[in-house]
Amino acid sequence: MSIISEAVVVPNRVRSIYQWLLNCKNYEEEEDKLKRFLIPASYKSINEERDRHQVIINPILSECEFLGLIIKENEKVALSKQVIENISDKKNAFQLLLADLVFRREHERNDDFATAVAWILSIDPFKAPKNWTEFEPEIKRTGCEEITGITNSNPYSNFIIWSTFLGFSWAYQGFVPDPTEHLSWRIQQFFKKEDEVPISHFLDKMKEFVPVIDGGIYRQRILDKVGEKLEESILSPSLSLALKRLQDLNFIRLEKKSDIASRALAKEFGSHSFSHIIVL
Repeated sequence: MSIISEAVVVPNRVRSIYQWLLNCKNYEEEEDKLKRFLIPASYKSINEERDRHQVIINPILSECEFLGLIIKENEKVALSKQVIENISDKKNAFQLLLADLVFRREHERNDDFATAVAWILSIDPFKAPKNWTEFEPEIKRTGCEEITGITNSNPYSNFIIWSTFLGFSWAYQGFVPDPTEHLSWRIQQFFKKEDEVPISHFLDKMKEFVPVIDGGIYRQRILDKVGEKLEESILSPSLSLALKRLQDLNFIRLEKKSDIASRALAKEFGSHSFSHIIVL
């Protein structure tokens, strides 16, 4: 099970648990009280309280526990130590926290989701499947349906929800894979204005914390599966799109200050060569 295989596990419900515990003393709450908050008695879709918990609440709490967001002990639910240490009121801090938990190396529970993000980002964003009708034959053609866990339309729906929430896609007349938003959060997280970041350092940092982009372990898993290899000096179309958009938004500037370790955007974006990212 993972965040895309359990239909009831969606970002807003996970955020509700986080926000509730965030406002509790010692960041903990009685499990029964938390369950009553999540599914009030007025909820009519499922009649029995036991069934409501079994069908909806228990899978959400289980996934939050596996993620490392919460711990359950002595009939109480609390935020985990790692989460408490990283509490922040910065914008998009919760999305970054969840992304870090999803991409953790300690377990492979959400490898399917991470691999699915890596797969969709390996495709030219201008040619990516816009809906399930286009998505299904494409993922089957590449033989990646099993390693991504997207074997039917149910996990596909949750994948779209989570991918968008974590800043790896958006919707405009259909699904559009684009890591621009997530990378903007990471740039704000690791760098400050006027930093001149060598592209090699930027890529090393990003592939560690965003292992679904060029050089990341999940992107490599896709390349190995489909038998392809990235040309190191040229960025993938999805990463090129993100950097080009961030430059157009005056968030960064791409400059060539050195021939050493320079990279080029994909040909779809003019093959512009640069060695540094200037944070604006």
